[in-house]
Amino acid sequence: MKKILTFTAFAILGIVSSVAQNTVTADLYHEGNVTHYSGINSLANASNDAISGDTIILSKGDFLSSAITITKPLTIIGSGMDTDSEGQRTVLKNAVTIDIEENNGKDFYLEGLCSENGIYVTNSTEHSQITRCQLKSCQTSDSIYIVQCKIKGLSGNGYKNCSNCHVGPIGTYSNYIMTNCVIQVPYTSNTPYVNPAPNSIFMSCIFMSSGVSDYVVFPASTLAYNCYAINVPNLFNNIVDPSSNNHHLSDFSMFKTFNANSTYEDSCELTDEAAATYLGEDGTQIGMYGGTTPFSSKTSIPQITTFNVDRYASGGTIGVHIGINE
Repeated sequence: MKKILTFTAFAILGIVSSVAQNTVTADLYHEGNVTHYSGINSLANASNDAISGDTIILSKGDFLSSAITITKPLTIIGSGMDTDSEGQRTVLKNAVTIDIEENNGKDFYLEGLCSENGIYVTNSTEHSQITRCQLKSCQTSDSIYIVQCKIKGLSGNGYKNCSNCHVGPIGTYSNYIMTNCVIQVPYTSNTPYVNPAPNSIFMSCIFMSSGVSDYVVFPASTLAYNCYAINVPNLFNNIVDPSSNNHHLSDFSMFKTFNANSTYEDSCELTDEAAATYLGEDGTQIGMYGGTTPFSSKTSIPQITTFNVDRYASGGTIGVHIGINE
């Protein structure tokens, strides 16, 4: 699902003001009108005032002095999950619970931020989505699409439909549908890892462990196609479909820069040779940069990075210079 947003002059002025004031802001867009909020609780205040289907644009900086629950299908977009040259990005300091009932075909959409606490999905609409975010923890009891994200902990009994993500250790008894993901497997040298990802489907994914994990094996209810496992030599043993085309590897040489102890924040780029060799059924490389939505941390709207106004007028006009990171 792709979000296309059209911004008026009011929207641009709102974003510019966020840069100029050097404080955290949330701008609420409703039917062409903009309401401006400032301060650490500006997201909470904007979401309280919003109507289903509204859009909230967040500046860089820290939001949420306490946990909040969002009960409306909103679009919330931050400045990005990556830090800029000044070490700034949009950060949620406390937990967010998404508890949304079906509402006239509108869906919840979250993009371009770093969550340092938890995202909890207790109720979501059919096509709700989290994209281009870095999440310390995401727990779901309802289904949600997760696209181009880096996630340390992903758990819960709701189906997690992920594509082009880097995911920390997968949980026991959790259900996944994953395409073109890089997935860390918990290291275990002598104790069976009970029921990792039952009733799940993995396609064109890379699994890896910090040490050789002989005891991690998918249950027979799980399917995997065109996947590779590093340091997990028995992962695919129960998968009997001869067309599954899964493989085991013993080193990390497929990655440009990588080691066994890397975290979920790593980019996990394949070498040029590996990208041309390890392919999924669609002919693109396995892992985060293949498929139809190759990983990118850039937000879907341009970000204003500089804003300068000429000191003197020339010919009756004053020059305004805006730098945009697209």
